[in-house]
Amino acid sequence: MAAKTPSKRQNRRGLRLESLEDRKMMAGNVGAYVSYGTLYVNGDNASNGLNITQVAPGTFDVAGSYTGGAATRVNGSYAPVRFYGVTDDVRVNTKDGNDRVVIGGTSESTRDILPDDLFVDTGNGADFVRVQWLSNRDYNDRININTGWGNDRVEMYKVVCRDYMNINTAQNWDTVDLNYITVGKKLSYYGGAGNDNFNLNRAIVDQVYADMGSENDRASVRNTTVKTHGVVHGGYGIDTFNLYNNNRWLSHSGMERFTRVNS
Repeated sequence: MAAKTPSKRQNRRGLRLESLEDRKMMAGNVGAYVSYGTLYVNGDNASNGLNITQVAPGTFDVAGSYTGGAATRVNGSYAPVRFYGVTDDVRVNTKDGNDRVVIGGTSESTRDILPDDLFVDTGNGADFVRVQWLSNRDYNDRININTGWGNDRVEMYKVVCRDYMNINTAQNWDTVDLNYITVGKKLSYYGGAGNDNFNLNRAIVDQVYADMGSENDRASVRNTTVKTHGVVHGGYGIDTFNLYNNNRWLSHSGMERFTRVNS
């Protein structure tokens, strides 16, 4: 008996339409609100892209951006969302995912003046955080950046922090690039395990402490004024240090009050 020949109906593959809305949701939906003067911006475990800018004292715009080839929504909207009555901290928590967060103005004339502290936590993933043209208002206001596990990059440009600045990139291969920043008290960086890069250029800080963690790291401090003292701790591994054209306390015989520690 001859075998049956499959019909065209049997061979035909099923087709399914995928809406553009479904594809955009892959980038996540960020929830933002103001409570007791603090602006909270909370992401999900998708890849979140965010731009946060101050448009007037106490007024901030939070806009989603493209990351991973898709757009992020803020409170369900692809358009920027404006928040009023921000008189305290700005707190960003994007959770896990490959996140991209940009905070601050776009030039000196649009510099953001934060009323209090800035906290950014991007969770695990390959994250990018940039803070630019931004200042704290008072002398007890801090900046804290935590990027979790993953190959992360943190950039700062023209940032003034009146109090302590803390940056923690956890493990994996991370880069921290700080240019034209001022820190009123102590700048601290914790790199964790991985081949990390720490660059501090044209800065004014009271103190600096950089713990590069284990593995092969590179630390560069250039054209910088450290008012009190500083330490770069290379940890285990083959580390490279570049100290160039810093203030007198740093430049005498390589360093006088700037201590280089290699385990």
